[in-house]
Amino acid sequence: MDQTAGLLINLREFYPDTPIVICSLDQAAYRAFSVANDPHLTVVSAESVWGADVWRNIMARMNRAERAFATKSALCNWFLTHQATSLLLLDSDLLFLDRIDDLVDLLVSHPAILVAGRHGMEEWEKSNRFGLFSAGIVGLTTGVIQEVKKWKVACFENCSAVPLSGVYYEQKYLDAFVNVPGVALIHDPGINISQTFLKLMAPYQDEQNQWRVKDGTPIRIFHASRAADKTFPLYKEKELLNQRGLEKLSLETTCDVHRQAPGAESQMAKIIRKISVGLYLTKVMNGVPLLCRKTMILYRTLTIRELPFTERLRETFLRKHQLSQTMRKETATPKSKRVHD
Repeated sequence: MDQTAGLLINLREFYPDTPIVICSLDQAAYRAFSVANDPHLTVVSAESVWGADVWRNIMARMNRAERAFATKSALCNWFLTHQATSLLLLDSDLLFLDRIDDLVDLLVSHPAILVAGRHGMEEWEKSNRFGLFSAGIVGLTTGVIQEVKKWKVACFENCSAVPLSGVYYEQKYLDAFVNVPGVALIHDPGINISQTFLKLMAPYQDEQNQWRVKDGTPIRIFHASRAADKTFPLYKEKELLNQRGLEKLSLETTCDVHRQAPGAESQMAKIIRKISVGLYLTKVMNGVPLLCRKTMILYRTLTIRELPFTERLRETFLRKHQLSQTMRKETATPKSKRVHD
């Protein structure tokens, strides 16, 4: 709620009259934003965008984070069906430093907008797990309504942090949108800067206090995710906006809201939570793909007859790593000096 409150007043600085829709996961958030003094704001509940029966099913088997991520797809489907012909889906932990009219204009001539995840070839495992694109900023139109409906179904069926079968929350499914002709791919380095790219982009402030990345491109959107460096100035700026947003909505804190339970918690649930069964189960499931790959490597080493057995072991488990490290150094991008305007 605090992130959403901050984003709301942040967006109103640049787009005072643009229609905004906020989707709430619970009644507390719904009531809080429903009383906001904003004539261009619509608040809708997750239960409404999914339908009562579907939402009840989701509540029975998804944790809060899974419900939130899965509901992005349902919200987009609901919005394109009932509200407008195009939208920008925005994560609440975004910080806008400037307008993005060029991105908005793309929705006139393109059926969808995707923002590249920027994981390099050397980080293919991240792309395999998290997907090629960021779900923090997604542009969609009625031209891809069928794909949006499929996304909704996929998120309903499986929206979790376990990357088996190439699934990770709602984001990995966005890879399929590249099959749509005319999709606009955003590679602007100043859009969606997050902790993942801070070292790569080397953000700095010029003499006019304008935030830029190392090639001089202005930063227009910073993604202040939970993984962000809490000492980074833009993260602190987002936190201040969040507090201003809460004050504007007359909310002192949202800690109790985040932790509220949808009913009495069973004794079994308390025990399972106490011993962190879910945490260990997730680690085991995340390790299954790695175990499969390692097992196959071992199988190949034991069965291939091209080289003597001891040499195969040495090449596979020692020399391979050494050679890979050497090759990575040869392909590494030289560190460039920051250029100030």
